[in-house]
Amino acid sequence: MRRSPIGCAQVTRWNGQIRRSATLEAEVSALFVLVHFFEQTKLDVTVPTFAAGLFTWLIGYRLAAWWWTASGELQTWLLLALTVAAAVLTFAGEAIGIGIAFDVSPLLVLDAAFNFDLDDLVALRPGWFVLAAGLCVVALDALRSRSRWQRQARPATRELTVMISKANSARLIGSKSLTWRRCGLKRHRI
Repeated sequence: MRRSPIGCAQVTRWNGQIRRSATLEAEVSALFVLVHFFEQTKLDVTVPTFAAGLFTWLIGYRLAAWWWTASGELQTWLLLALTVAAAVLTFAGEAIGIGIAFDVSPLLVLDAAFNFDLDDLVALRPGWFVLAAGLCVVALDALRSRSRWQRQARPATRELTVMISKANSARLIGSKSLTWRRCGLKRHRI
């Protein structure tokens, strides 16, 4: 039995819609899980706040990838901006939440978040951990893009060496010009 192109396009469109709705359902479910996590934690909201900060970073990544790029890869500066924004939102959310729960000023909570001792890592607030996790992603992306750039540069260098040796042999034969288009260079007279 033969399929019609219209039927294939319809099935492909349905699959895309199902995939998008399943992704949206997963994101909404994760949001409900975070709300439940906060409800179950009575006093120490460090771990739920950290999870909410990572969730904020991940949703921000998905939105930025959807908004700015078609390929899904974000530039390193955009990842850095996303990391700082997620950390700031985590600090602000924690300060507002603790301020409401314990009837204190959120500015006092923020002041306490920025006064820390490196000997006592338990006292570090979740915003710092979200910032550290995001900076690790930024560093890995920078290393990956640098290694990709070096891998792309190596074949051109080898090709340039081969072309120079061919140019030297062509000069011996008597050729007057050589095209360097494969390396991205302009026409060069020998």
